[in-house]
Amino acid sequence: MDEFDGSGLTIAQGDRITEWLCQPVVVDDLSWGLDTTVLRLRAAGRDYIVKAGGAANHHIGREIAAFGTLGSILADRSVGSRLVAADRDANLLLLEHLEGTLVEGTELELAILRAYPAPRVITVPTHGDWQPRNWLIEDALARF
Repeated sequence: MDEFDGSGLTIAQGDRITEWLCQPVVVDDLSWGLDTTVLRLRAAGRDYIVKAGGAANHHIGREIAAFGTLGSILADRSVGSRLVAADRDANLLLLEHLEGTLVEGTELELAILRAYPAPRVITVPTHGDWQPRNWLIEDALARF
């Protein structure tokens, strides 16, 4: 697990990732300083996002459920990432990396928020974190 030393992953999580990917390399730490580790990885010429939580983290389980049910619909429309692998016991999921620029903190964030009225909300299974820190934009297409 040397490639993940200091990354915030447990030994078991690092071992699981190396079972899924051949010689993964950490490209960037995208964590927000909360209770979830978010890393951009590269393996075999492809980029991935890994999200990992500790034993008390319940967010990863919700994300696994959301990606396992409706996530493929968003991925098929190129507006969401595709689930590659998940391990509920390890509190770990692996996603395809989406190209794009984070919207949070940009003028576009405010423009998007102002452009949409606040209609009645219909809930759908998601991981529940629709903060701008999770929004990407590429060629005028918003992704989540």
